Amino acid sequence: MNVSDTSRSWLVKLLGLWLSLSLLASSMAGAVSAQASQSEQTQGAWITQSVDAPSLFAYMTDRSLRLDSANHPHIVFGGDHLYYGTHDGTSWSIQTVDGANGVGMFASIALDATDRPHIAYYDALNGALKYAYWNGTVWTIQTLDKPTTTLQTSAGVISDRHTDGRVWRSPEVESLVAIPSPQDLTPLSEMTGYGLYTSITIDLAGNIHISYYDSVNLDLKYAHTLLGSWQTQTVASSGDVGQYSSLAVNSLGHAHISYYDLTNGDLRYTYYNGTTWAYETVDSTGDTGRYTSLALGASERPAISYYDETNGHLRYANYDGSKWVDQTVDVDNLTGQFTSLVMNASNQPRISYFDAEEGNLKYAAWMGSYWSIQYVATDGVVGMYNAIDVDSTGYARILYYDAGEGLLNYATYNGANWSTAPLVQGADVGVNSTIAFTSTGSPRIAYFDDTHDNLKYAYWTGTEWVNQVVDSFGEVGLNPSLVLDAAGNPHISYYDITNQHLKYAHWTGSAWLSETMDGANPQTGLYSSIDIDSNGRVHIAYYDAKNANLKYVYWSGTAWVYLVADGNDNLSGKYLSMELDANNWPHISYYDETEKCLRYTYFNGSAFVYQKADDSPEVGMYTSLELDAAGHPHIAYFADYDDDLKYAYFDGTAWHAETVASTGMVGFYPSLALDSAGQAHIAYYDLLATKLMYAYRTPTLTWEITTIEEAGDIGWMPSIAISPDDQPGISYYDATNGDLKYASTTIFNVTYQYTFLPLVTK
Repeated sequence: MNVSDTSRSWLVKLLGLWLSLSLLASSMAGAVSAQASQSEQTQGAWITQSVDAPSLFAYMTDRSLRLDSANHPHIVFGGDHLYYGTHDGTSWSIQTVDGANGVGMFASIALDATDRPHIAYYDALNGALKYAYWNGTVWTIQTLDKPTTTLQTSAGVISDRHTDGRVWRSPEVESLVAIPSPQDLTPLSEMTGYGLYTSITIDLAGNIHISYYDSVNLDLKYAHTLLGSWQTQTVASSGDVGQYSSLAVNSLGHAHISYYDLTNGDLRYTYYNGTTWAYETVDSTGDTGRYTSLALGASERPAISYYDETNGHLRYANYDGSKWVDQTVDVDNLTGQFTSLVMNASNQPRISYFDAEEGNLKYAAWMGSYWSIQYVATDGVVGMYNAIDVDSTGYARILYYDAGEGLLNYATYNGANWSTAPLVQGADVGVNSTIAFTSTGSPRIAYFDDTHDNLKYAYWTGTEWVNQVVDSFGEVGLNPSLVLDAAGNPHISYYDITNQHLKYAHWTGSAWLSETMDGANPQTGLYSSIDIDSNGRVHIAYYDAKNANLKYVYWSGTAWVYLVADGNDNLSGKYLSMELDANNWPHISYYDETEKCLRYTYFNGSAFVYQKADDSPEVGMYTSLELDAAGHPHIAYFADYDDDLKYAYFDGTAWHAETVASTGMVGFYPSLALDSAGQAHIAYYDLLATKLMYAYRTPTLTWEITTIEEAGDIGWMPSIAISPDDQPGISYYDATNGDLKYASTTIFNVTYQYTFLPLVTK
């Protein structure tokens, strides 16, 4: 049984709340219902399925919303795929425009003279700028600009999905990538490609214009159509420039672009004068200019809303014909991120923006001599990623993200009040999962819903996957460990983040029941591992973080009995894995943090016996233990010293340790299972190649290693089990798309095609 390391700092937890990527609650009135079809792919002898794959989106732009000539909204968003939605005056409809994986971040939209949508967006897997438009019959998709060589992230490991602070790494790996500051919620340290911060518009002649950021060369770039052909060029390249670009064109078809100069911490502006590009520094006081949004006002003069990082204020600058005039719009602290600016019919600015101190969405309107400021939404953490437009009556419409609920919302103003409708919600699910098979070979998976901080459970009915919420009280569900009893009912141990306790849940046959374990002792319950004895009684091993001890609890038939399995002076008990032997006695593998070695303990009927399974330098993290038919332990684990996958087993007399894989940084989060012949099967994550791997120990005692899936960043924290007919099944996390997936060598003799399409009903 394998349990992964998911400890995280409060900073990461806070950023995770703010930037969790969304799921639609089916019980919410007017919310999106997910029409699911399942996605299946064959990887050699392996077949992969999506078990839980809600929509995922992040990094929307200030131009993710546009109103057409009938005042109907058109929206774009994405992350796992590119989505487009529109309201026809009666109801919303949302469709997948580009179903490729890892596309849709930084999506911006423009409508042509016939109100047909044109979308610019980022392809995270290929580091490319993409463009999609509706020709009246079908969507046409093009790649406009991409690197000419294969690129790797700055750390060499993590996909763009993880740049939002959701760093699900061990402490050893976290040091590879800096944790972002709450002051800057859109770090780009890992995004390497062309097409970030897109902004699209269409001129009077029907030509398309797109500004975007090239994070490879740290440049501002610009693409436009000329006589039907695309032209691309670098507009600004002195220092690190081009983040938060926002674009508008004048009546001559000349582009105006605002952007952030990261090198100097300045707000910059450039425009094409018909011959060449002209450049200006709009504001250079302190660190200022992030989250720019540009619009053309009276006499087609530019105006820009932006964030003053130094003072934490929303700012606004406009060109009066001879100079730039700038002012503070909102003096509240940490207010003005994610700005979106539009002009009404009277060329008065309207700005939507995020109040990071209070987590609110706000709206500022220039009334001719003063700014009128309103709260649009205040419940939770709302307003990160927002886009504004105004209808023909001058009333504002705002698309925004609710990070607390993971919802994409649409707000409308009627002149007196704001009203909000939920549109789309997905979830980031499966980062922790654990798998087991029923006696008939059907997989069961417990896993963590990171968006809602819930424990979930998925089971295969024979024709489809069904997902349930097991526990949603507070933030719960980390480190789940799953076992099935003789009747096939699931039992799950897991960690309660809110109360810092071990929890245990089981299915009674009609409902889920959960309880807090070891409730008198805080900071207990990480890395739990569960098993059931021959009498149907539950046993759980877990880590006591406060005392750095390995603990163990079992049900005696009348009460829970708590024991300290390893309370020695060493810091022991992390990355543990447990299984019961034929006597119902526990065997536990774990990491000795003091001596940095792999430890093993077992109960001999009267006391716990301790051994070093491998005392090589810095070994023993992410252990996964299984007992063979003779009751001898086998352990898969990570060797931090050489970044290798290792395997140790006890033959009844001595321990033997082998290196299974050693090329690159391999062996992260291994999960071990033994088949009926006692042969070892290990699923693990290749950190550098960001792919799911599988190792099998043959009867000739050699290791066969296979890549199961490698498109994007996939394979985090896998869990493997062997079915009654000796077929391996693996649950794992698709970090690119935020999905829970399953791989097996059989697919229950059924073929399915899964696609997740949010459908909106009014």
